[in-house]
Amino acid sequence: MFAMTSIITLRLILFLAALITTAMQNYYLPLSCSEIAWFYSNYGLGSPLDTYPRCSPSPSSNTTTSSSSTSDVYVAVNANLDSTPDQIGASLDINFGMAI
Repeated sequence: MFAMTSIITLRLILFLAALITTAMQNYYLPLSCSEIAWFYSNYGLGSPLDTYPRCSPSPSSNTTTSSSSTSDVYVAVNANLDSTPDQIGASLDINFGMAI
């Protein structure tokens, strides 16, 4: 019985915690540039490079000997429910552990 009610309680606590962190405006979650690119491409937001310039490919990443790419670069994403899908996801993700 506990498992069935915890799903409902989890969603309520998660939403309330996301509202609180949005109001505080100083919580950030590190996301990889590949995750951010997924958000921007699937929700038709254009290029993430305007918001996250660190996600631009480096000039050395075009060579075959370089092992660095933008997928292993992490940037801080503001946890905000009133913004773009990447920030909404960060807001829910940052509070998930506490809500359980």
